[in-house]
Amino acid sequence: GPGAGVPASAAWQGVFALDTSAFDILVSLSLQGTAAKGPKGAQRHAAASCEAIRQVVSKLRAHLSPVCLVFHGSDNKIALKWRPGAFVPQPQSVLMGTIPHTLVPPSDGHPLLCVPNVLCLTST
Repeated sequence: GPGAGVPASAAWQGVFALDTSAFDILVSLSLQGTAAKGPKGAQRHAAASCEAIRQVVSKLRAHLSPVCLVFHGSDNKIALKWRPGAFVPQPQSVLMGTIPHTLVPPSDGHPLLCVPNVLCLTST
């Protein structure tokens, strides 16, 4: 067997567990609410919770897509992975409009550069 007192299904969970060390930020969501009355109330609460999580993930993707990838699994965790070139100076673009950034003035004929502000992004 897999081990003394360990069910076979539990022994395999570690093999297929997600390695979260690849992500830069992990957010664990805790769903709280009032106690649902009856099975239909529990179903409504679960559906509302899933929809709320989908909306959070959708908003994160909409606002942070220029600088990171947003992942979501079924275990109420959201993972963010910064894009490799996200915080280096780059030409100003429409996509940077939703991201706090600093503009670096042009010099010697170079275009205006935009530098996403990582401190603003990670402090809220």
